[in-house]
Amino acid sequence: MKKAILYSTLLSLFMALGCNKEPIEFVHPMDGIVIEDTSGFDRAFLIEPFTSVSCGACPLAHHEIETIEAAQSDVFHMTHYLYGPLHHPYTQYLIDQVNKTIYTPLALVHRTNNDGSAVYYGVDRMNEILEGRRHQEAELGIEVDMAIEQDVIEIDVEMDFSEEILGDNVALNVILIEKTVVGEGSGYDQRNYGDNDENHPYYGQGKYIEGFEHTNVIR
Repeated sequence: MKKAILYSTLLSLFMALGCNKEPIEFVHPMDGIVIEDTSGFDRAFLIEPFTSVSCGACPLAHHEIETIEAAQSDVFHMTHYLYGPLHHPYTQYLIDQVNKTIYTPLALVHRTNNDGSAVYYGVDRMNEILEGRRHQEAELGIEVDMAIEQDVIEIDVEMDFSEEILGDNVALNVILIEKTVVGEGSGYDQRNYGDNDENHPYYGQGKYIEGFEHTNVIR
């Protein structure tokens, strides 16, 4: 199923391709933008969990977010790893912009903010926050077409804006993620507090889960 992510606030435009982890920044003028009626846009929602392989509570959060995404076709997640081989500079950039202490396994839900400050939520509140956001009108629409030929990725993006968000600070993030990453060693084996809990989804898989599937990793 094809999913498009709709952002209310967009920070910068960059692409992170292949093994090059340094963002390549592009700047485009907003001249020539045609403002459309946004009342008919479908909503889509982004969950951004912050995690690390040393976080024993993170496998449960991972499981819950995967369950929410599987059950709700308008929800998508993108995982931020705080350090190690799964870390990407964009995560540090986002942390610097938010300028708040980050705790795992909390998550941003559709970049919700309160008086300009980002708000983090535990997985127990995800459905509540998502349901509340569904009653809000989308401020922009986005359609993405992508073509891959060998090591070249072409991305065509069409966007329609509401007049309220059109301005000098509007830009687009294009982020490449890898659906599933599995590795070996301390940078990939996931700590697991649920090894001895029969009701835990990762019961009996060890205090550190070898072959853990890290999903939607920023590349």
